[in-house]
Amino acid sequence: LDGNHPLAGKTLNFSVKVVSVREATTDELRQKHPLTQQKEICGPGCCC
Repeated sequence: LDGNHPLAGKTLNFSVKVVSVREATTDELRQKHPLTQQKEICGPGCCC
């Protein structure tokens, strides 16, 4: 049984496009992370 993901150890290349940038809010600066609705970004069942 091999528990490694099939892409483990492979070189991956990503092509991305930044579509917007905004200033951090005071709360985000205080907590040192963005205050976004992660479930809206990741989808149901996400635990990030």
